[in-house]
Amino acid sequence: MVIAALGILALATAAPLALDRVELVAEEPGTWLLDDLPTVTSRPASTTLRWLEQVQPVLRLGDGPLRVGVSWTMQGVFYAHTLGALELEGGVQTSLGLPVGAGVSAGLPLGSWRLGAGVGARCGASWADPRFTAWRVVPAVGLAWRPRAG
Repeated sequence: MVIAALGILALATAAPLALDRVELVAEEPGTWLLDDLPTVTSRPASTTLRWLEQVQPVLRLGDGPLRVGVSWTMQGVFYAHTLGALELEGGVQTSLGLPVGAGVSAGLPLGSWRLGAGVGARCGASWADPRFTAWRVVPAVGLAWRPRAG
């Protein structure tokens, strides 16, 4: 389903998809560092699985400002803008296509790496229970690898 959506988006924009980065600690939804990493000593297998679920390739559509991130648990569409050395992003987070949050972040490119920080808001909605209640605002820190420097 996600691959089909990416294909439709690429055709609609007539822009080639290219890998922008791989977020090893994803800024969206930003909860792995807060919720899962502290449990690594008591639940290492669960923490490792949750880490794998949040690793997120981020694709760019041509040379434009749109970015699409896809992980096992979260998908997002972001608008990117460069301001000096900072890369600013803002966008919508979805879970299987259901909008469940939004976030803004600033990233600092460091060669082949990108260090990001921001804030995100996410609700507990799902397709089984699509009520947009119980919102949670969390700080977000991300670390990403880029296949190209800069």
